[in-house]
Amino acid sequence: MADAPDGVAEGTPRGRTRWRRFALVALPGLGAAGLLAAMGYQGLLAAAFAVSGDTIKVSADVLDARGFTQFGSFDQTIDGTSLPVAVTTMESVEIHGLCQSTLLETPLGPVTVRITAGHDEPITGSSVVFDAEEFTADVEFTNVEIGRDASTLDKAVGGQGPPGGFGQQADTLLLVDLRSKLRAITAAHLRLPDTHFAVGFDVPECF
Repeated sequence: MADAPDGVAEGTPRGRTRWRRFALVALPGLGAAGLLAAMGYQGLLAAAFAVSGDTIKVSADVLDARGFTQFGSFDQTIDGTSLPVAVTTMESVEIHGLCQSTLLETPLGPVTVRITAGHDEPITGSSVVFDAEEFTADVEFTNVEIGRDASTLDKAVGGQGPPGGFGQQADTLLLVDLRSKLRAITAAHLRLPDTHFAVGFDVPECF
């Protein structure tokens, strides 16, 4: 993606918006307290399972999505701890150059679990959901709507939030040089060609 200043790039076609290094794709500029208020929190939980509480680091050269929605919610650990997340639903995705890692604390020291895939052939998926706490990337939307009521989001099946909650959506989402920290990942279908799995004390994290 070509460099562009913060905000809408000069000469960008109508309906297409670009941002450089958008730090959090959903709910930009909100601190933790503001995030909870903007969500219109009504006890809504995101993932349909208890999360471990560990952070999943995911990087990618390119993530190209069709049908994108996003809203604020919470994941919950087995002990009842609520973790604020931005629920990102993508109707379909292609991902190039994926790396996923998790750092686990063990009695013998920290161990990294790392997966790489999609370097020669793109990863493909449908109904992919990231429960994210942080993103950085070069971002491009097509026909984006920011500030829409989360319960009325309609660009991705199942990608709706609570009534009165802050939401955004777009026809397409392009993320270049993605670096993200997630709490959970779910998908109806996910194909990972050229997968390599490694676990060990000396295995590096993705970033």
